[in-house]
Amino acid sequence: MGSIFQQLTIRTDRDLYRFAVALQSNAACVEFTLTSDITAVTGGERLTLFIHPKAMLKLESCIITATRNYHPDERLMINGYQSWSESREYRIDERLPGLRPLFKPVTRRYHLADYGDEYFYPYPAKPGVLHSHTYTYIRRGTQAEWLGSLSEKEGFTIFEHDTRQKTLTIRKDCARLEIDQSYRLFDLFIGYGAVETIATEYFDSMGIPRPRATAACGWTSWYRYYTGISETIILENLHAFQERQIPLDFFQIDDGYQQAIGDWLVLMQLLFYLFLTIYVTPYFALLPELGHTAEERLNLSTWISITYALGIILASQVPLLAEVLQRSLVLGGKVPALQLTIGLIALVAALFMFFPVWFIDEKTYCQSGRAEIPLREALRRTFHNRHFIYYVAADFTYFMGLTIIMTGLLYYITVLLRLEAALMGVLLPLLVIASFLFYPLVNVLAKKTGKKVLVVVSFLFMSGIFLMIYFLGRLPLDSQLQAYLIVICFALPLSFLGILPNAILADIAEHDALASGIKQEGMFFAARTLMQKFGQTFGVLLFAALTTLGKDPGHDLGVRLSGLCGALLCLLAGLYFLRYNEKQVLEETEVFFRNEMQAERE
Repeated sequence: MGSIFQQLTIRTDRDLYRFAVALQSNAACVEFTLTSDITAVTGGERLTLFIHPKAMLKLESCIITATRNYHPDERLMINGYQSWSESREYRIDERLPGLRPLFKPVTRRYHLADYGDEYFYPYPAKPGVLHSHTYTYIRRGTQAEWLGSLSEKEGFTIFEHDTRQKTLTIRKDCARLEIDQSYRLFDLFIGYGAVETIATEYFDSMGIPRPRATAACGWTSWYRYYTGISETIILENLHAFQERQIPLDFFQIDDGYQQAIGDWLVLMQLLFYLFLTIYVTPYFALLPELGHTAEERLNLSTWISITYALGIILASQVPLLAEVLQRSLVLGGKVPALQLTIGLIALVAALFMFFPVWFIDEKTYCQSGRAEIPLREALRRTFHNRHFIYYVAADFTYFMGLTIIMTGLLYYITVLLRLEAALMGVLLPLLVIASFLFYPLVNVLAKKTGKKVLVVVSFLFMSGIFLMIYFLGRLPLDSQLQAYLIVICFALPLSFLGILPNAILADIAEHDALASGIKQEGMFFAARTLMQKFGQTFGVLLFAALTTLGKDPGHDLGVRLSGLCGALLCLLAGLYFLRYNEKQVLEETEVFFRNEMQAERE
């Protein structure tokens, strides 16, 4: 029965190849060779087709075609895509109903096409053109011809009937697939017999046993009410089944039982960032008040980054600590153990956050004073500070790029490198620890060369790393090695940019206070935090927009472009920051500070 196929067509990124007899014998071309095998199995034949690339090969399509006359009495079994499209027998003159063009604005707005196969397979909506996933059969009376894929690991197999053109087409979903070793294109079962018998033989060939579960009867709220349910609606339906004595095996309350999707999470995130901003703004404003020289401010910024890294390392151990608590306290499951662990760490964090309140006497250690100017005037003065403008422009651009990369990290691992998501549990702690190890180097170099040059070099170095993201998965290196190299290289500029920007802003705030006599360090750090949050928000939005261009293995243009965007943004940040005059700020600050000390002694 394998002889029913007349032609195999393979398209690569370089050329189009057609083979008339590839399914009966071996074949070869410039880019690859083909081997096929047809063996007899219970109920029919098994056809296996392998492609052997001679070098790295990028496939675009692989299609087997055959000519077939369809009879009006025949029925075509069309297996829908997963559970999102209908599976049933069709007449040879029926059509598959796709999403209506009239409703395209609605389907785009709510991404309805993403639920079925329309986003990767076109619906011609013509009579007699029907496609089926994984398997199909053509039945006339009690007998059927069965065609099915025995393996979908290599990609979806789609069977397309065009009853008017009298063609049967088998497509392998392999667009943009890159291979450099032998690859199984098709593994097909071709059988003939009674539908139930041949179906059993087909699924037996895949090692799938006959389902033993008995049929169940149930009700779900989704297909009648979607998310518009309430306690009243649920009770009314329960009472209706009870009154009519309709037996049910299950009664499912689907989506909509919560007030809104993610309402609790959104509220908690808003409160978290609100109180985080309220805390960190005056906290960082202590930098220029406690550090009276550039070296002191640099040292304070270094220690802040060290404790921040230690906190991140401790927080990353939550799963491990939860397991320890679960075993030692005999807690009833992972969830209570996680809740207790997070609660304990939050308590420890709260205690440490009170340390500056309890142990720093501002009257003793700080030269602080209360600003008397109105809020609007303070904001105007802050954003009219020339040094701050260059700083905050670079900072905004950098955080936008950094957010794109951090948001896309999971995609770089799973889509570009095609590794398991679990690797993130190793890479993120490694990133923090590697960055932590570079902190002493940052402090030493900043005292020798100055902070500005190190920040500019870090921006440019990070731009180069982000540029590498575009080529991930295409480099002649092991995928895991690429992942570890990116993380370790990323840790170096991240360590510099974790310490130096805070110290530089403290320099700017101190310079402004001494030059103007108006102390508004808190306003500088608040304005920086505001622009930082804007940068992070725009970064998330830009990454989300890029993913519309491709975010899946083999269709990953959007994910790759995010690396280019991050590289461009970090390059712009470096160029912006070149305008910052560190020498002027530090020299004038030193003069102002000496004059102020001399005035106090006099």
